[in-house]
Amino acid sequence: MRILSLLGTLLVVSSSAFATFVSCPDQTYPTFPISGVSGGSASSCGNAGIAGGVFSASTPSKDPNAVVDISTLSNYINYDLAGFFGTEMAFPTEGSAVLLTGFTTTPGTTLSFNWSGFFEEGAAGALFYVHNGDLTVLQQVNPPIQEFCFLEIESCPTILPANGSNSVSINLSESANSLSFGAISLTSRQLIPSIALDPTLTITNLAVTSNNVPEPATLALTGAALLGLAAWGRRRRA
Repeated sequence: MRILSLLGTLLVVSSSAFATFVSCPDQTYPTFPISGVSGGSASSCGNAGIAGGVFSASTPSKDPNAVVDISTLSNYINYDLAGFFGTEMAFPTEGSAVLLTGFTTTPGTTLSFNWSGFFEEGAAGALFYVHNGDLTVLQQVNPPIQEFCFLEIESCPTILPANGSNSVSINLSESANSLSFGAISLTSRQLIPSIALDPTLTITNLAVTSNNVPEPATLALTGAALLGLAAWGRRRRA
C-alpha cells in the first residue's frame, strides 16, 4: 500500500512536469474596482478574478493542465514569494493573484476590507496581500513535517481545516499604489505524499476613507480669516 502511495505521488509529480504554465496577467478589467481613488489598472492571473466588487484567488488552476508557477506569479506581483515562504521544510509551487496598480489618493487615506480564507482538509498553503512591496500573511498552513511517513505503518499526518476571517485597514500612499491579493500552495520538501487540495482567499467590502486632519498652519490661517471677517462685520454695524 505504501509503495502504491509513493508511485501515485511520483505520477502526480511527473504529470505536473508536463503542465502548461500560463503567463500573467491572463485577464484585465476595464473598470477599476475601488471607488475613492484616482487612476489605476486591475488584472488577475490564474484561478483568480474580480466580480461584483468581490476579489478571489485560489489554487490549483481552473485548468489542471495550465498552472501559474511560483516564479511567474512572483514576477507578476513583483515580489519574491519563494524567498519569503520557502523554508527548509516547505516550498511554494503554484498560485494565483489579483493585482491593482497605479492608483493614487489624497493624504491620510486608508483602505479597509474584509477577508475570509478556506483550507480544505489536507491542504497546505498561504493567503496574503502585498501593498507597495510589503507582504502580509493573512493565513498560512504548512505541510506535514514527519519524515518518510509513507514508509511507516501509520498513515501520513493530515492537516485539519484552518479557516479564518478578519478585517484589515491599510494606509494608502499619495503616490502610485500597488496592491495584490493572492493564494499559493505549499509543498513539503520531504518525500511525503501531497494532497492537491489548496486554499481560497476572498476579499469583500473594500472601502476608502479619508482621514485628513488640517495642519496647524492651516488652522491658524482659517482662524485669522474668521477673526478678520468678524472685525469687518463689527465695523460695518458701527
